[in-house]
Amino acid sequence: MIDARGKVHSIFAEKSTADKATEEEIILQFYNSVYQPGEINGRAVNSEMYIEVET
Repeated sequence: MIDARGKVHSIFAEKSTADKATEEEIILQFYNSVYQPGEINGRAVNSEMYIEVET
């Protein structure tokens, strides 16, 4: 979940072949990033995004 300010609030790995330490590091990097929030009628809103990462 990405809030209306672009801050990440929840992440989960749907399917992973990476070892646990690598998976946790990738998740941490996403938590430390700020994203452009979704918009509806020009107003920032909470949103979800699916990102595929290959290791």
